Amino acid sequence: MRFFISNKQEVFFQNSGFVEFNDLLSEKEVTDLQENILLSLESKTGKSRAEVLSLSPYEIYLLSRDLHRTSPVLKKIASRMRFAEIAAKLSKQKRVQLAFDQVLYSPSHYPSGDPLLKLLDGPLSDVISYQGPVCALAIKLTNKEILETPYPEKGSSISPIPQKAGNGIFFNPKTPLDIIPLLRSHDLYYLVVYASDKLVYTFCRNDPLNQELKKLGYNFSDKLRHNTHPFVYREIG
Repeated sequence: MRFFISNKQEVFFQNSGFVEFNDLLSEKEVTDLQENILLSLESKTGKSRAEVLSLSPYEIYLLSRDLHRTSPVLKKIASRMRFAEIAAKLSKQKRVQLAFDQVLYSPSHYPSGDPLLKLLDGPLSDVISYQGPVCALAIKLTNKEILETPYPEKGSSISPIPQKAGNGIFFNPKTPLDIIPLLRSHDLYYLVVYASDKLVYTFCRNDPLNQELKKLGYNFSDKLRHNTHPFVYREIG
């Protein structure tokens, strides 16, 4: 299934820094993705389902970078060409690589002083150790809260919160984020970040996971290889 991108959507993305697409995932895909995220986190931590769900937003964030490397189901979604094609069209790229995936989740008891609130209070590009990301996708996987006001804003910041499970918001990584409404929704989100073909590992002091790519044999300033960060969309012709 291909998603038609209207001129109106492209213009909205360029002006606002984000745009929502409905029904990117079916109900079954949403359920499968939820389950495999939790299974991967259980396996990674050795904790029970209940213990995983009681972790803080920041702890979930630290544990879930590149989670697609642990699950064929997550890898299939993170690498899905039709999602990457939307990202490429919106960011005006002829081809895009998969930079990384990440899970965002907040239990109902999340502490107001959680470090993730400060970490993501600004553009995503300012807190990741990658040079080259051009578009990000946040897919909503649960429906604990229905927002009365779509896309809550704080000044020039936006909260990339899709309206229902299965919907996704594509946003510019350089657009300032307001993460508080997202965490207060107490929902589960799957984040996929796409990059140009000039993806480079850089040192970012603000990224608590800035050493992660060294586990794959990289050093700072290395261009990220396609065998670890594959092209997920190439324009034909």
